Amino acid sequence: MCALAQSPDTPAAQERPPSSAVQASDAASVAGTVVNSLTRKPLAGVHVGLVAIGQERTPTALYGAMSDAAGRFAIAGLPPANYLILLERSGFIRVADGRKSATANSLLEVKPGVKPADLILAMAPRSIISGVVRDEYGDAAMGIQVTAIALTPQTLMDQFPRSVATDDRGYFRVALAPGKYYIKTGTGMRVSGIPEIRTDGTAESSYIETYYPGVTDKNTATLVEAKPGLEVAGLEIRLARTPVLNIGGEVMGIPEGALNMTLVLRQGSDRSYNNESRSEGRGVAEGMKLDGKFLYGHLGAGFYQIYATCTMGEQKWQSQVAEVTLTDSSIEGVNLTLALGFEVTGIVQLQGEGPAENLTVKLVSVSEAGGIGAPGISLAGNNEGTSEPTADGGFRIRNVFADHYRVQVEPLPENGYIKSVEIKGTAFAGNIVDLTGGSGASLKIIVSNNGGQISGRVESGKEPLTAMFTRVLLLPNREGVEAVVSSREWQWSEVTPDGAYSFKGLAPGKYRLLAVSALEAYSDIENVIQRARTHGEIVEIREGDKAVRSLKLAGEDENEPSK
Repeated sequence: MCALAQSPDTPAAQERPPSSAVQASDAASVAGTVVNSLTRKPLAGVHVGLVAIGQERTPTALYGAMSDAAGRFAIAGLPPANYLILLERSGFIRVADGRKSATANSLLEVKPGVKPADLILAMAPRSIISGVVRDEYGDAAMGIQVTAIALTPQTLMDQFPRSVATDDRGYFRVALAPGKYYIKTGTGMRVSGIPEIRTDGTAESSYIETYYPGVTDKNTATLVEAKPGLEVAGLEIRLARTPVLNIGGEVMGIPEGALNMTLVLRQGSDRSYNNESRSEGRGVAEGMKLDGKFLYGHLGAGFYQIYATCTMGEQKWQSQVAEVTLTDSSIEGVNLTLALGFEVTGIVQLQGEGPAENLTVKLVSVSEAGGIGAPGISLAGNNEGTSEPTADGGFRIRNVFADHYRVQVEPLPENGYIKSVEIKGTAFAGNIVDLTGGSGASLKIIVSNNGGQISGRVESGKEPLTAMFTRVLLLPNREGVEAVVSSREWQWSEVTPDGAYSFKGLAPGKYRLLAVSALEAYSDIENVIQRARTHGEIVEIREGDKAVRSLKLAGEDENEPSK
């Protein structure tokens, strides 16, 4: 959808006819007036575009018209659909009208044979924010990406950050809708590889994300208010640097004859993984024993996990997962010890129905999948921890390594959930099993088809809901050791055009719900998860419960955390 976020200065989109004829009884028409939001006077020469959005939230057709001297426009022969409204006129930008209307957030629902009441669409003289980006020496920083992030997006288009690059003098100039903005720069180019050797007492460093006027924490950044038709000029952003750090160590217990191994380094902040790097170690020469020493250079401050794997035939070795937090100095001497994997067996039973067939069991490492941004990759063997069926109706998983694992079963019944996981009669809370003993185990997994359900509607207190571009996040609300939540435990519900959402197959427990824009869901998941933990609606579910909750779009009612 980002391609639809055209700037006011781009040429008008080219209209094209629908792919199929519209039945006369279904055809609808749209008419209205475009006004200047400040003067309320009509605006002539505005290109009004209606983009039909299909079931997959992709554009299927584009209709358009131009406003006349009285600001009037009309588009006929529209098929029933949800439409995204685009307005284009040089020097102006689309803004929320400030009144409750069917188009306050850039979306319009067109029903069969219905002619919506005259629409009032508003544009404001565009605002400009300009300034310069400098390095620590005060010199111009060329080619730095500068982004304006709206404090409170008023329209769908406000949710797409406006970005420009600095010119050869370090200057930037961004056009946007009136409102308050955070202005930030992107990170500097960071190279990978061995660290640079310096003997002059200096250390490597790189630029990091910096907010105006020169801070790295968004909470301490200065907001910039852009007013209609005016330019806020003279901003100066001083780029911040962070030391370039290293992590070094050695892999122990390399099996005899091994010719290669893989090191995996994952980075983020407090278990929120953003990047993953894999490197393969080899012997210095053919036939020589593999050198287990490693060194990762050009790293920034933050939280890291690192582990090693080695495979020979069907056997696999893996080390423990080491956690390292870099602050202002490098860390060396990280020792990783390879161990041979073992086998886990078990059986899955449907509650009250006996053994279940055609179900796959997965073990997902808690240390690997613990981060709020982690994809939840299993460390359990060549088949990524996936079970194989056995002749007695059970399952086995080979190449499992000492760790704590969350048990998953796929596919669950329509309203099913994992009720319990046991080893030798001992049940494990949160479906997390302790396999740190480093030997095989037999699991008994009970699946219930009487899970809880949560449904409801998402509402907007300020303006009509942008339902087609809204998601609801469901997050387990746990405490203590069980508070670790992997991304495979999140659930998303797409919101229907009338604002409805629903979740099924929920295990008993407490959950948090948060409704956010789709753009936030895709681009800023870490922040969304943190907001869900503090401001999400708390719902407690018992087996078979059917709870109904109405939600507000995140950002409209977040002054106090949920109790």
